[in-house]
Amino acid sequence: DQVVLETQINDETLTQAIIYKTPLRAWQPSSMAFYHAYIVFETVDSNQETCWWSLEKNLETLILQKSKNQTDVVEKREGDSRLESTWYLKHPTLVIQDSSTTSFLALYNFVVATDQLGSKYNFSDQNCKQFVKLIFDKVSATNQRWFYPF
Repeated sequence: DQVVLETQINDETLTQAIIYKTPLRAWQPSSMAFYHAYIVFETVDSNQETCWWSLEKNLETLILQKSKNQTDVVEKREGDSRLESTWYLKHPTLVIQDSSTTSFLALYNFVVATDQLGSKYNFSDQNCKQFVKLIFDKVSATNQRWFYPF
């Protein structure tokens, strides 16, 4: 529910933004070119409590997860292991990270204003990599930019 989400994120500030990637398919020998990218945030609220969030785009929707435990959002998607069927990779690969001072509410407003909830997935230009790049570039405190080859 949108109102519940706005209330929950109102006083949280992003302190870190980290992009991870995982192979698209279990049989892939590498995740160099074809991979799923998602972003993980560390937040601190007004009580100085830390939470971890992941945000990603897939074929159907945007997925937002929250946990007190970083591993829950990095290594799991909707409760299932992100890498349960890969034999060669045991953990998602960290791609880039940076500090952030963006409020979660500002990030939420950016996602809404840029119509990320309404944009359909398109393999060439409206995919998980494009989405994560847009978000990372917005919240990076040092203006780091992520460039991906495909």
